[in-house]
Amino acid sequence: VQQNVSNFPHNTSKQPTLETASGIDTTEQETRKDSTLLNVPKVPMKQILSGISYTDQKHLHRTCKVVQPFVDENVTVYETIGLHLIVDDVKRCFKNARANGETETSEAKKRKLESEEHYSYIDEAVELLQNLINKPDLKVKNVYITHDMSNEGPTEDQRKYFYRRIQKVFQEMKTKLNAERVTLYVDSPDFLFSILTKLQEGTLTYLTFNQYPKSIPIFDMKDIVVLPQWSELIRFYSDAKLRARVADFKHISHVKASFEAVTLDEIKDLRNHVFNDQNFEWFTLYADFNKEEVEDAMQPFTVQQNASSLPHNTSQQPTLETGSGIDTTEHETKKDPTLLDVPELPMKKILSGISYTDQKHLRRTCKVVQPFLDENVIVYETIGLHLTVNGVERCSKEARANGETEAPEAKKIKLESDQIYSSINEAVEFLQNLINKPDLKVKKVYITHDLSNEGPTEDQRKYFYRRIQEILQGMKTKLNTEHVFLNVESPDFLLSILTKLQEGTLTNLTFIQYGTLMPVFDMQDIVFLPQWSGLKYIHTDATLRARVTDFKHIPYVIVGLEDITINEIKDLRNHIFNSQSFRMLLLSADINREEVKDAMQPFTLVQSGKSIEGRFLQADNKTLYLSFCDKGISIYS
Repeated sequence: VQQNVSNFPHNTSKQPTLETASGIDTTEQETRKDSTLLNVPKVPMKQILSGISYTDQKHLHRTCKVVQPFVDENVTVYETIGLHLIVDDVKRCFKNARANGETETSEAKKRKLESEEHYSYIDEAVELLQNLINKPDLKVKNVYITHDMSNEGPTEDQRKYFYRRIQKVFQEMKTKLNAERVTLYVDSPDFLFSILTKLQEGTLTYLTFNQYPKSIPIFDMKDIVVLPQWSELIRFYSDAKLRARVADFKHISHVKASFEAVTLDEIKDLRNHVFNDQNFEWFTLYADFNKEEVEDAMQPFTVQQNASSLPHNTSQQPTLETGSGIDTTEHETKKDPTLLDVPELPMKKILSGISYTDQKHLRRTCKVVQPFLDENVIVYETIGLHLTVNGVERCSKEARANGETEAPEAKKIKLESDQIYSSINEAVEFLQNLINKPDLKVKKVYITHDLSNEGPTEDQRKYFYRRIQEILQGMKTKLNTEHVFLNVESPDFLLSILTKLQEGTLTNLTFIQYGTLMPVFDMQDIVFLPQWSGLKYIHTDATLRARVTDFKHIPYVIVGLEDITINEIKDLRNHIFNSQSFRMLLLSADINREEVKDAMQPFTLVQSGKSIEGRFLQADNKTLYLSFCDKGISIYS
């Protein structure tokens, strides 16, 4: 449910109305405070809530206090409902959910089937199930109908009678069951079909079923895969051998299934789907097929043989492809040219535009270019100079095998030195010779000095940074680096560094301001650089003169601002709700807590000591956490 500006007003001083996290803009509704969801009559409210699932209602209950009392009083919520047939009786599990979403005990989270009561008569247990699932306001997370499959399990007559009674209960249901996860033992597609058709559309996400006995060697899915309940599945598991097309499972993120037959064209289509689908996570498929044909069909995967595999030709490797939009079906028979046939000069040109990390990944996944990279491209893990009172500590740590660090110690965050120069000129000349190579790629570059009381003198520091600036300004090529860590005194020095970095490669920027020359660090010339637009992380202790909008494209931000307006805070709030890439914002600035409290609706806010904290559940089930006081705001996902 989403409220727009044409609907009745709502009270933002309490809690927001039901909103989706995508497209929220409450700026125009700030002054509308006449009514809330509590004014909606009971019958329409129950109708509104009837269409959402157990998990959605749990999240709604946690984040929207307006509907909490109504949900607690009018909706029945269960963590688990199930019957498990054994040799002499039926184990039942009817586990209520506490506070409409919180499990009653920690033991309820165990995966094993738990029972709270036994019934010696099948009819008595099934009648109890019938009375429970026929409630129109019922919501359930897990439903299972199973039996003991061991040698000490129920007799065949008991089993048949049990499932016949279950099937009749579902067929006679007056309403559809709102359940998210279903685990079943089934003997035929007809039984599975009769259960699924009685589940509410749009709520079922997990389906697991085991086939017993194997009276039907092939489980025909033709009538099941066209059900609306099938279209919303996120996870599917079955031990039955299915008669179905692979395309029927492409919308499901997690699949583990066996197939009667799979064609090579279906495998190629599955490969293309996997490359292009953002929701894909896992697919396990059991079927009889020719491994050599599948190996060719699954290019451009880097294929590796394990003990159970047949031999294959590792000399042939895939060409360079992007993960988005790959369709190599038309190229299956074209295996004559490779990247090795590209001349050296064009190849170096091709590789010059990719970053350290991209090249490392390329080397790991495409063996065709590995020898070329090892021979023609220089890759460093870290390059840096650190000025102390006694000289300059240098760190020029090469990356072994074009991406692998030379030693495990190289992964430490602290600045490490492999040589000390007593002369600043000598150290700077070394840096000049190193960074002027056109084929150089670096993960991290730092230019810093000792900030303690025992650090270098002011004259040493000024000369050191002037020489660094001269070196960078005289560079013939732009430096290809991802992370930059700097000590800076003024925006001019930072600008001179950033303009000498290759566009599109810099992702992480950290700088510390030293000296008291400029209490406010003006960013007006820096935020328009193309190097700024590719940032994913920025951290500084300086107080910046900039607009909040200049940082909206950066997922991780830790900065201080000279000033921030309430309209900027509202704009920031709307951006965070709608952004898929946002991760963290820690913003230091003088703010008015009461104004920010109103501006940050629809966060659920509570007082916590001297600060105010809140959270907001997005449509993708990710939670945003908010905390602010008089000195700043922090928001993270």
